Amino acid sequence: MINFILFIALVVLTIPVSFLLLQILAAILLAKSVSVSSPSVTRPTIAVLMPAHNEALVIAQAAQSVLMQLSNQDQLLVVADNCSDDTATIAKNLGAKILERTNLNQRGKGYALDYGIQHLKNKPPQIVIIIDSDCMVAAGAINTLAQACYETQRPTQALYLMLSQPNPSLKASVAAFAWLVKNK
Repeated sequence: MINFILFIALVVLTIPVSFLLLQILAAILLAKSVSVSSPSVTRPTIAVLMPAHNEALVIAQAAQSVLMQLSNQDQLLVVADNCSDDTATIAKNLGAKILERTNLNQRGKGYALDYGIQHLKNKPPQIVIIIDSDCMVAAGAINTLAQACYETQRPTQALYLMLSQPNPSLKASVAAFAWLVKNK
């Protein structure tokens, strides 16, 4: 009887593991890589929309990683949403365009994104890229995303990884690995 129970437990446990393995293999085998050509002569106009709530400690690094990849026709639009710190001032001093939004009844990223999108309707760019205010953007990522969107005329999702600090704890290492499996 115990062997039968162990057999059933093993079967029950292998189902989710097998399903996850099947998903990973399908993603690897069926993934369509977008071949992004060299930047076209007519590069699409880009607005990077960055919602931020009290991100004074990290906004400079995130904004700089974006601004260094933008051309004169592009813009970084930071929506300082219900901020009580220097987020807006720091981003503005770096060259970002700032929208300050205060509405204590409607708080959160969704409201900030909607506020930014509504603002962009006045003079819409060809491409809108959304980046969190605590994220670092890899070199070339903005152009790669914009070109992929422009050439395919479809939304494009970037690879979003969480990187650990040097000598991470076991918990941080497991979290980074789980993030890698989930997003890659």
